[in-house]
Amino acid sequence: MSWGMHEYGQDPDRPDLCVCGEGREHALHLTAPLEPTCVECGCTESQACPGGCSWVELNKDTNEGLCSKCVVDIAAREDVQLVTPRWVDWDAPVDPETLMEPVGFVLREGADWMLVLRIECQFYKMPVHDGEPEGTKEDVDLGVKGWGEMKRYGLSRLGPGVWKLSPSLWAPGALHAFIVLVDVPEPAPFARSTSLLVSPSGEWLELPRL
Repeated sequence: MSWGMHEYGQDPDRPDLCVCGEGREHALHLTAPLEPTCVECGCTESQACPGGCSWVELNKDTNEGLCSKCVVDIAAREDVQLVTPRWVDWDAPVDPETLMEPVGFVLREGADWMLVLRIECQFYKMPVHDGEPEGTKEDVDLGVKGWGEMKRYGLSRLGPGVWKLSPSLWAPGALHAFIVLVDVPEPAPFARSTSLLVSPSGEWLELPRL
């Protein structure tokens, strides 16, 4: 069901057919799904998995995504972790008893937000914004593209205080994980629904965006 992993147009008489690497033909639609659809199990926005699920990754341009149940299955199959860092203030004192607990916070660097994650005593810092990820995509396999150099990672709100990072965090040789931030304040400082002004004292003030 993954539209990006097949080649179309191999047969000029049947442009709707694709030919996979093993030479088998599959009649697949050339168009993206009409509603958000999990590329692993096929659940949709209107018909979730039995017992319920939510979107962990979703491309709003193509409606292709991964649901929360499939992420757990993929993590077990491909050694990808699902990490849920707890939100903390950037200047909060460090508790030695919780050093191994994953945490996250944001810092302002000029006009950009930087997300800092502490996972297993290692720090990871990346530019983020409220929206889709921005960067360059590279060919990683036949007909398959993956994220290369990232300009800004995307953050999207799953629910009150819960935000997911897109794409997954990959530090070669160290970590590959789906990141879901929890206990994020409402409204989140990086959310597009708020804007920032500097007060006379030099402090950042959050104001609702009209």
